[in-house]
Amino acid sequence: MNDHKSESGFQYSITNLKPVEPVQKVTLTFPDGAKREYPKGTTGLDVAKAISPSLAKRTVAMVLNGVLADASVTATSPGTVAHRVALRRLRRALIRLRLLGGMYGQFSFETKKGPRTLAFERGTVTSVAGADVAVRATDGTTWTWVLTGSSVIREDGTRTKASALAAGEQVFAGGPVSGSTRDARLIVIRKTGTKPA
Repeated sequence: MNDHKSESGFQYSITNLKPVEPVQKVTLTFPDGAKREYPKGTTGLDVAKAISPSLAKRTVAMVLNGVLADASVTATSPGTVAHRVALRRLRRALIRLRLLGGMYGQFSFETKKGPRTLAFERGTVTSVAGADVAVRATDGTTWTWVLTGSSVIREDGTRTKASALAAGEQVFAGGPVSGSTRDARLIVIRKTGTKPA
């Protein structure tokens, strides 16, 4: 045993010390091309929180290596069993929501980070004013959806710009609810006369 004595008289042994293991990191590439390093085991919610606490409050899912996944899944291990289970659950929930064919609604669910609420609406755009898109369901219920930097607008199966939104368009809108604000994460423009999305 290699005992040592400090100047103050404190005695310590080198055999009790363990080498510090280097923190394993992974590099994530964002849609804008930016790359950031995170410790291995980081979840999608951890990444969102590092970007902005308000973003983390609105985050429920992520796209990892082109695959939609629950945001509580480790962002560095898309092939794990936990990732596949979470992805299966999310797909089932989306399928059930689509099969309901409802006009509008919202639902809340508990996550490890606290409760989350998602909303959806099928209807007609009544106005577009800046980032606000007003949509009226067939029963007259009108909700305002807020376009954000992460909003996706789709038409004819392809991504399009927000300028494609106009009064009179038939749409499906969906996204997280934060307070009284409904963020439009997805708006699908439907051709007039087609079946609801």
